[in-house]
Amino acid sequence: MFTSTFLNASDASSNLFWAVAYYPYPPEVKPASKSGSNVRLTWDFNQGTAAAPNFTNPRTYATRGWPHETNDRPPSPREVDKFRVWVSDDNSKWAPLGTTSYNNCRGNNECGMWTETSWSYDAAQPPDTTRYYAVTSLEYSGLESRTLSNVWKVTLDVDGNIRQAQQSVYPANPGGATAFYTTPTAPITAQYAHKEAPATADGQYVVKWNAPAENASMIRYYNIYAKDGAVPFTKDTPKPELQKTRIASIPASSDYSGTGAFRYIDWLGAINGSTTYIVTAVDYQGNESLPSGAMGPRRIERVPAP
Repeated sequence: MFTSTFLNASDASSNLFWAVAYYPYPPEVKPASKSGSNVRLTWDFNQGTAAAPNFTNPRTYATRGWPHETNDRPPSPREVDKFRVWVSDDNSKWAPLGTTSYNNCRGNNECGMWTETSWSYDAAQPPDTTRYYAVTSLEYSGLESRTLSNVWKVTLDVDGNIRQAQQSVYPANPGGATAFYTTPTAPITAQYAHKEAPATADGQYVVKWNAPAENASMIRYYNIYAKDGAVPFTKDTPKPELQKTRIASIPASSDYSGTGAFRYIDWLGAINGSTTYIVTAVDYQGNESLPSGAMGPRRIERVPAP
């Protein structure tokens, strides 16, 4: 929920707005195969076939087929942009492996031609190893599935022959969260200057920071915290009080220069130069990086909880 006076008759009145977001459902992993020296993973939304549509439990928000809901398969989800493939050596510690495009909206002339029904990714896996794979969906908005798909176990023997099995079934609550990835990115070092151009007046600050050297592609946005005359928060600051010092959330896509250098102008700082800033990075799974100096891991959660 947020408040705005932008459309109000006066600043004395206030409008409250609610934004409701659902995390996209992950797809369902299907049997893997060998592709040269790689393992080819495949997945779909389990919508059945044209002859036998799956209306009972498709892996998508829509349970209604179009134009005929009993003869046609449920439609592919239209908010998905791409998929992320995850890998683990022990079915416990997960790491992002790569992404693949959704491909179901290819420019203005082809948008609406939702012909893709399955997808694949070639993963490099050495012989004589066992790995576990799962997939999540990412929306254009930046929301990513907060739970993994079903987990697929793939073993290659010393000769590279494949053995496979489903390690865990598709989640009962695909829109929920399981905290399978809880590693925040490295701390962000904020560099700010008082009266630096183009912020030249008292009380105007330019906050500058750089994307971390590792896992920058996992960052969804940056949080900026500010407080006049003191550090915005410490490890003992209650979360409600911490959020009072957050002045902005900047999308990672706002790095228009492509150099990983970001800047934000705060026009409301203390005119005596005492405002202090902290910048943190938040990844697609809601993990927020630590400020300089360890303060313990933190996670961004929806309020109220789903």
